[in-house]
Amino acid sequence: MKRSVEVTIDGKPIALKSDYEQAYLDGLANFVEERYREVRTTRGGNPYSQAVLAALNIADELFKEKERNQKLQDGVRLRCERIQDLIDEIDPVGVRKR
Repeated sequence: MKRSVEVTIDGKPIALKSDYEQAYLDGLANFVEERYREVRTTRGGNPYSQAVLAALNIADELFKEKERNQKLQDGVRLRCERIQDLIDEIDPVGVRKR
């Protein structure tokens, strides 16, 4: 059941409705706050542009992690296929002799 919660980013309270625990949401807000501070200290500009740059940096991290995860999954799949091929070479009919 969704409930109303509040997190703070850049000193501003943000109301949310969520199923997640407050501690988890606070962790997310802290992560976003850190990325926002990084952009704010390295670049000037208005707060909107800074927030968009922070969001783009977070999206970049997410996309890179998704790509890395996909490569790992592909590697596991290929190894499983190779293991199955080796098993089929040993026991092509699928019935082991006892």
